[in-house]
Amino acid sequence: MTPSPAPNKPSVSEEGFRERFIAWARRLVLKAVAHGERGPAWWRRFWSQMIDSLMGQILLRGVLLRRTVPLRIGDAHHEFPDLFSGQHARFFAPLPAACTWTEAPVEEPPGRSQGLKVRDLTAPSATPVGDVINDVIRARRWTPKTGDRGLTVVGIDGIVQIGAGWFRRFAERVGPLGIETVMMDAPFNFRRTPGPALPGQLIVGGDLSHQLSVARQSVLDITQLCRSLQAEGRRVGLVGCSYGGWLMLMAATVVDDLDFVISLAPPADIVDLLQSRSPFVKALRRGLQLTPVPLAELEALVRPVRPREWRPKLPGRQIRLHAARYDRFVPNTAIEQLAKAWQAPLVWHDEAHYRLTVLESVQTSVIQEIQDFWPAHAAR
Repeated sequence: MTPSPAPNKPSVSEEGFRERFIAWARRLVLKAVAHGERGPAWWRRFWSQMIDSLMGQILLRGVLLRRTVPLRIGDAHHEFPDLFSGQHARFFAPLPAACTWTEAPVEEPPGRSQGLKVRDLTAPSATPVGDVINDVIRARRWTPKTGDRGLTVVGIDGIVQIGAGWFRRFAERVGPLGIETVMMDAPFNFRRTPGPALPGQLIVGGDLSHQLSVARQSVLDITQLCRSLQAEGRRVGLVGCSYGGWLMLMAATVVDDLDFVISLAPPADIVDLLQSRSPFVKALRRGLQLTPVPLAELEALVRPVRPREWRPKLPGRQIRLHAARYDRFVPNTAIEQLAKAWQAPLVWHDEAHYRLTVLESVQTSVIQEIQDFWPAHAAR
């Protein structure tokens, strides 16, 4: 990867407002999470579901349904007719190759990422969708300065990402174990968001052609990143939270030679999600109504992005699915069906969706799973 001479310093607005907002929101969430830990089981269930309801409305009304940008009318199916083929191999063709990445050092605040070399990576997406900001893959890489064991965890966060907090904390915990972390920004999310849109808004802010194009680009960008890391001689595993977990499940059906895939509370089936009471259904349907199709036809068109319709590239024993028993964002039945279809272990948590994706105890479980996976496959 090609080094860049200048550090990648965040802009004043990004470093100022965003960092203050994230710090405030994190303190608020941690207080709420801690409050929910107290009391009997029924209280923890009630409190976690209340957090889901509150966060669902904040994300839906404050971001996904805001009319700051018009809905996107996609035309990718004209240039790439296989977008509507319903066939996995045709939908995800051609697969991108490893590429050269531009690397820029990141200046972290004192006390952060100690013992880690932190860089931002960028490369042109091999699967552009016609947006200048979005069509550059952006990732952040935390590499142990000593004791690197040659394993890289590639991660993607949820649908509205405003910071790198989860994966930075994860990197700080696995770095001493000799494990590298690379967090990729999903298309139209975090630093790949074209203004004046908000992070994640344009993931669902468009018709069927647009939404399928975004999903396709996401998986092929993950493939491009993984192949680049594998070309360096590194072993690669995937970890995804919520929306990012769904992307990682699809990537598991495309990317070769993965060591493991761990998915936290993924919306495992888009059709089941559309028929659920999830707060995100309104945002999905708002765009899909631009090109309405009967449900049976929709099921055929979206088959490539329904993971349980396809076989993963790695054995089910190397996959872990995590589900929140009281989830109000995604249907658990879809996760259960996927676990059965892929013969993958399913880990249940007595939580709702949002708490599952922020609790330190869940992150601890993920790290333990990686340690359990790695000795079994490091010798390959």
